[in-house]
Amino acid sequence: MLEWAAAAGEICLKYLDESGFSLWAGVTYTWALRGKQKRIELSGLTRAQYKRWEEQGLYIFLLPSYSSELNRIENEWQRLKEDELAGRMFEDEYELALAVIEAIESRNRANELEVERFCFKSEKSN
Repeated sequence: MLEWAAAAGEICLKYLDESGFSLWAGVTYTWALRGKQKRIELSGLTRAQYKRWEEQGLYIFLLPSYSSELNRIENEWQRLKEDELAGRMFEDEYELALAVIEAIESRNRANELEVERFCFKSEKSN
């Protein structure tokens, strides 16, 4: 229904993904307690903004865990990790961030994708 409203011009629909990247290629398996999704510390920073964003007219709809077929950005993250960043090593997080930005911009040009970057200031960055 949200995609229909966006197609009709009634709303502006954006997909937000809490994707993670690391300096080194991770192992292909992991573990978590049954019924618990593996989370990173920074997810809390995003979730802390929900109320403020709603007051500004931005509503967050969370997709069920492990439902990549519902989030169109998941295939792009997978391609980016496998095609653009696989096998590369980075000196630090800054170099990794630049490589991710460069890869996204490259995929944008090659596939005529619409990409918009947002920078969120966290309370920890003060």
